[in-house]
Amino acid sequence: EAGASLIIAVNKWDAIEKDTYTVQRYEERIREMMKFADYAPVVFVSAKSGLRVTKLLELAQQAHAERRRRVTTAELNRFFERNLEQPRATTPSKYPLRVLYITQAGTSPPTFVLFTSSASPKAKLHFSYERYLVNRLREEFGFFATPIRIKQRRKG
Repeated sequence: EAGASLIIAVNKWDAIEKDTYTVQRYEERIREMMKFADYAPVVFVSAKSGLRVTKLLELAQQAHAERRRRVTTAELNRFFERNLEQPRATTPSKYPLRVLYITQAGTSPPTFVLFTSSASPKAKLHFSYERYLVNRLREEFGFFATPIRIKQRRKG
């Protein structure tokens, strides 16, 4: 909710009895419990033995840089043409809505504003469309370990 970057560190990894699929099973359980943080990397560490502890600092530095990333308008225009311009089921049919353009309004966390056309102030983007948009933004621009906020504004 605060928009902070997130790295999930699982400590005491030296105390776990492991086989070939242990990491995969634990990560699946963590992802199931923390669905809201699907963007967060999971690192298995041991503070006692020092296993992967230094990796946490590297990941934190990477997350810090990514959360301050600014995407230029030209890049967002190209992104818009490839991913958003085609018609999609963005709202319930009662309130037709179309995305006109996108801009980055801020960083820390990265915040994007979608300008939309609609006759009704009640028209909102469907949550699945927002999720689609966030996934495409991550594919295109990264934003490692960082939440992405999407805001909607009606044009005019």
